[in-house]
Amino acid sequence: MRPNLQRLLESLTCPAFVLNGRGDVLAANSLGPALYAPMIEAAGGATPNHGRFMFLDPRSRQFWGDWESADNLVAHSCTPRPAATPTTRTWR
Repeated sequence: MRPNLQRLLESLTCPAFVLNGRGDVLAANSLGPALYAPMIEAAGGATPNHGRFMFLDPRSRQFWGDWESADNLVAHSCTPRPAATPTTRTWR
């Protein structure tokens, strides 16, 4: 993680984290692990992943107050998208 990004995360006064396109948690500020403790514990030392926690761990239903809405958001974020490059044409 770039030091500037970690400093930005730490400057926030709310839990914050950085995800990659697969939903892996790449970095977090000091408040992030406190809020997302169930997901981090479920990872068992591996990289925490939103999709894996959401769909494979029964604790996710308690963690997310409105599991169905959270389920839709996580599922949508897993939808493949074309790479954003200068030569990519608009996809319809």
